[in-house]
Amino acid sequence: RARAHGMAVVGGAARAVILTLAGLGLHPALLRRTFPLPRSPARMLGPADPPGGPLPPYSCVILSRRGEDGAPQLLLEKRPHTSKVAPGKLTCFGGKREPHESPLEAIRRECLEELGWTPGPLERAVDLHVGGALTAWFYAAEAPGDDVKLVFEEGVEGVWVSAVDDPRISPWHRAVLAAWARGENMALVD
Repeated sequence: RARAHGMAVVGGAARAVILTLAGLGLHPALLRRTFPLPRSPARMLGPADPPGGPLPPYSCVILSRRGEDGAPQLLLEKRPHTSKVAPGKLTCFGGKREPHESPLEAIRRECLEELGWTPGPLERAVDLHVGGALTAWFYAAEAPGDDVKLVFEEGVEGVWVSAVDDPRISPWHRAVLAAWARGENMALVD
């Protein structure tokens, strides 16, 4: 079973979550069934594309909003059952960064390809490390309103969820969303 542990990272400015892929046995006190909105900019990692340093191979976006009833909602992608990665699971929108792209350019391109829409301001929110390797930067942005016509990529559906621990969410993305909901900016997955 996976275990989640909050821990201080060098400097104490960030906290991390350590998970294994065998499952996500998160203690209910650690994971709120709903997530806070709006996010405080102080919790974000800083510049969307900082200069220098290693860049992740993937970029994803956490699209959140408040519903008409005031409840928080996330817009996630339902992956086709034929996908090589996370088949049939819910994931944040995003994908592989092209060699010439910054992570921010990649997520804007991915949103346009997958949703027919690009979000407004993007803030780098959570870094995902898998097996010790930087895997993805997750940005946070305001989800589109009901007045926005989304055009999903063929075979992809958009699904609104209200809980970051929804079992339909892929384990890696669930780990990221759990960290994000707790105000942490790093998710470490073994």
